[in-house]
Amino acid sequence: KRKKPSLTVIILRSHILPVNISSTGGNALNAHGLQFKSKPPQFQGIVPTVLKKGMQCNSFRKRSNNTPALGIDRARKDGGLRPILNLKKFNHHLKRLPFRMLCLSTLLTFIRQGDWFTTVDLQDAYFHIPIHKDHKKYLRFYFQGNAYEYNVLPFGLSLAPRTFTKCMDAALIPLRRQGLRIANYLDNWVICSPTEQQARSNTKVVLAHLQKLGLTLNSKKSCLTPTRVVTYLGLTLNSSIMRASLTPQRQSVLKECLSEFLKKEQVTVMLGRRLLGLMAAASQVVPL
Repeated sequence: KRKKPSLTVIILRSHILPVNISSTGGNALNAHGLQFKSKPPQFQGIVPTVLKKGMQCNSFRKRSNNTPALGIDRARKDGGLRPILNLKKFNHHLKRLPFRMLCLSTLLTFIRQGDWFTTVDLQDAYFHIPIHKDHKKYLRFYFQGNAYEYNVLPFGLSLAPRTFTKCMDAALIPLRRQGLRIANYLDNWVICSPTEQQARSNTKVVLAHLQKLGLTLNSKKSCLTPTRVVTYLGLTLNSSIMRASLTPQRQSVLKECLSEFLKKEQVTVMLGRRLLGLMAAASQVVPL
């Protein structure tokens, strides 16, 4: 009888190296399987991307040149590049499974008067979740005549946010049972504590737990020094006066999107959705 894998097994410490085509790799019990609703198609495409980092950390591996390929898009964040598989057509063949993510209204009720905050940001979050060996073939792409396939959960997969959220919710259960108050949104977590000393202690417990699970901390984007005023999910949270406001960056993004929307006679659905999303988030802290 097969035993269900523990989360400690599901979370990996490393991610990519080139392998022979005959190599299968991975353990079916320890990896995420895709939930299909119909047979997926095969894709062809050659799009430039950044592979060096992915190969070094084992996020994907080299395959033979005659494999089906998926295009790769490039996304810029904080001046860097993030490889995102172009899975728009492929995602139509995956199930739409419901799940809950942290929303701003829940976050605002989560905070208490006088809370001390620390935040944790995970490095290459999705890359901690391995893909089932039988499903890696659906996550392949070409680059400069070589074919590669993802060993880990890729950005661009519709099921990725749900899969990662479920894993992190499970990872946080032991900490929450100890009484730690942690709100998590994908790879961004905020730890709330009643005192500065308790905040330091709780943060050490969380960091030790991350290391035990093999999760990599992004120290540059984390705030490990307790404070009563913190930036989280585009908001500036102040527990001393119990006030939340949009960060200057979020205000700028909203204004730019609104300006682009107003100056066009015809707008795309994507732009409209983006504006509505920004306005919905802002409405939690900005009176209409």
